[in-house]
Amino acid sequence: MLDKLKILEGLNEDQKEAVLYTEGPLLIVAGAGSGKTKTLTHRLAYLLATGIKPENIVAITFTNKAAEEMKNRIRALLGENHFSSKIFIGTFHKLGVNILKDVLKLVNRKRNFVIFDEEDSLRLIKNCLTELNLPKEQFLPAAVRNEISRAKNELINVFDYEENAENFFQEKVAKVYKFYEEKLILNNAFDFDDLIKLPVEIFQKYPEILKKYHQRWKYFLVDEYQDTNTSQYQLIKILSSESRNLCAVGDEDQSIYAWRQADFRNFLNFEKDWPDAKVFVLKTSYRLTKNILAAAQEVIKNNKLRREKTLISANKEGKPIFVVKTLDDIEEAEFVVSMIQKLVDQYHYQYKNFAVLYRINAQSRVLEEVFLKAGIPYQIFAGVKFYQRKEIKDIIAYLRILANPNDLASLERIINTPSRQIGAKKTEIIFKDSNPEKIWKNLEEIKEAAEFIKIYKELKEKVDKMPIAQLIQELLEKINYQKYLQETTREPQEKWQNILELIRLADDFDHYEKGTLNDFLEKITLFQEGDEKRNDKNYVSLMTLHSAKGLEFEIVFIVGVEEGILPHIQSQSEIEELEEERRLIYVGMTRAKEEVYLIWSSRRRIFGQLQISDSSRFIEEISPQFKEEIELEPYKDVPLTDPDYPEIELLDDSDNDWRI
Repeated sequence: MLDKLKILEGLNEDQKEAVLYTEGPLLIVAGAGSGKTKTLTHRLAYLLATGIKPENIVAITFTNKAAEEMKNRIRALLGENHFSSKIFIGTFHKLGVNILKDVLKLVNRKRNFVIFDEEDSLRLIKNCLTELNLPKEQFLPAAVRNEISRAKNELINVFDYEENAENFFQEKVAKVYKFYEEKLILNNAFDFDDLIKLPVEIFQKYPEILKKYHQRWKYFLVDEYQDTNTSQYQLIKILSSESRNLCAVGDEDQSIYAWRQADFRNFLNFEKDWPDAKVFVLKTSYRLTKNILAAAQEVIKNNKLRREKTLISANKEGKPIFVVKTLDDIEEAEFVVSMIQKLVDQYHYQYKNFAVLYRINAQSRVLEEVFLKAGIPYQIFAGVKFYQRKEIKDIIAYLRILANPNDLASLERIINTPSRQIGAKKTEIIFKDSNPEKIWKNLEEIKEAAEFIKIYKELKEKVDKMPIAQLIQELLEKINYQKYLQETTREPQEKWQNILELIRLADDFDHYEKGTLNDFLEKITLFQEGDEKRNDKNYVSLMTLHSAKGLEFEIVFIVGVEEGILPHIQSQSEIEELEEERRLIYVGMTRAKEEVYLIWSSRRRIFGQLQISDSSRFIEEISPQFKEEIELEPYKDVPLTDPDYPEIELLDDSDNDWRI
């Protein structure tokens, strides 16, 4: 017999109320650091203690990691003997798969079905475009796939999409959508969007099947409810319509995934959907200091599309938000590195206590170089290190072949990138010999490789005659790499921005070091080599603001807090997009338990060009009482490419009393 009182131990009054309210619709508004996961876990355990059968409970998380964490917490709370695998704890996609396994005949699939990931889906879209004689130059495969994904997430089937097509593009996509669905069936496959869309359609079409699930599942807990999209929202609404025992947990102030079609209005409209819903606000933050919480709330209160709420901190006042202005992104990175090292040396922090957050991936390259130069261990999370990104590795492979024709691994990588219709069989013929000279001879006998060999020979003659940055630019033009990214990737603009960062790196190398192509490649290899040897778990975390959701650190540095970056230049004209940017910095600030540094640069080399910047409006929204500016030692205003650029120095503590 489970002890109800023991389950309630350690909960504050808000958390306890949320746990005890077991019947009827419930909305839990969980502020940053307010013990959301703890409350969910104890609520699920309490349901079991009241006699609810494990098989009647569904708990939905947004990641598999979160699901495992919840299972482990319940085991620790109840003991292994009282934990039952009959409880469904998992993601929406896992829930959808479980449902589809019961209705395979109704969706024209067989038991040994497969699930296509994004790359598989894109390959299928390309085949559809080819067979329908639709030019990929006009109908970019990634754009077509994204449009079909949007339709599925909005529960728009093939026939409705075709009937409501608004323009020429959508008319053609409708044909691809229909053909794509037919091919999925032929392949006995689902894509990820099907895992939510098809169960909803089945339940709408076959009420007798829905009834079986109503009898099976009677209590629903949904974490991160503000991040649900239309299909996820409809699925859980249909499943819980009979029992009406839906507990939704989240915080619209932390909704940052609109680009994934998440709609925070699902959270704000909960009481409209369920007029008799009970609402509990977890008001106490156990993570944030009073100053960090106050500053973050000052920023987020400027959003109009939100629920008014006031959070309180259970912690001390803490330090103000530190605002730092630097000359450029290099000085920005050097400040971050020097400050981290100072805090580690003088105040006994560990590297794992720090996170450096940025708005876009392209910002990471300068940070990585400075961290490597300083010998400070770091790890990039939810993203690939700059030199390991596919688009960067592709271009570097081309450069390696130009520098060393015997580099067969690089040759094999780029022989069909971008596509030259050199398939697996022809690749096997080319590389049937191990001798590099014979391999190149085999290559010359393949007619599809003629253009590649022509480009190679033209650039090979120029290797020692032009700057490396110019060589890369000419290479990109000859192989039309930007078009390749547009046709084959989901985020071609960001990937192209990474390429421009590589050109910037080469330009700096040309200007400062004036070395050969081999020297340049050696430098890159050493950067990567130093990174690969690092295996110490005590490292600084580098990640995008989107990737930081759900994490916490003692000290957080947010870099690039400038107009045009945060908020992003593409998000400044629309109010809803601007509010999403504000939620993004709110999420970043509320990752910190002790200190937050907001750093901006007056000029920045990004996307391959120099930009003059102003501090972000979000900094201005914080009252002076909650922030303090750190002034760096006066520096000579030197050109960005000056090789004698001085390293930064912090003012002496006695002159700038920002740390006690």
